[in-house]
Amino acid sequence: RVGRTVSEGLLKASVRHIVVDYDTAAARHAEGEGIRVIYGDASSEAVLSRALTPGVELAVVALPEAPTTEMVVRTLRKMNPRLHIIARVHRLDDRQRILDSGADAAICPETLAGTEMLKMGLAHLGIAVRPEDWDVREVAAAPE
Repeated sequence: RVGRTVSEGLLKASVRHIVVDYDTAAARHAEGEGIRVIYGDASSEAVLSRALTPGVELAVVALPEAPTTEMVVRTLRKMNPRLHIIARVHRLDDRQRILDSGADAAICPETLAGTEMLKMGLAHLGIAVRPEDWDVREVAAAPE
């Protein structure tokens, strides 16, 4: 779900990208949208090497399991030290582990959703919300 959302946003922004997925349904959906798909396990260096074509500047790792995410981030960092890597973390407790493995940012979707719900709730109650109090980059667990 997270990866699909990112891919759809990149597509709307006319950003060419590659999807790596071992889920047949997800791969077919992406291919149906005209996105290049590499079918395989993103934790495989051989699979990642097919995706890291010259000129790739960004990797989004949207896997749900922290150990696999950590492995993928470490592999990507080893393969391309200049690559900007944004990773999803299922639990905020995994944030530092993923950052330490080489991610430039670690996003916790549940925390972002909670923050947005709180902002909407406070706005409904007429409580002023200052943008600097809700820096999404901070909530998203960017490195300190």
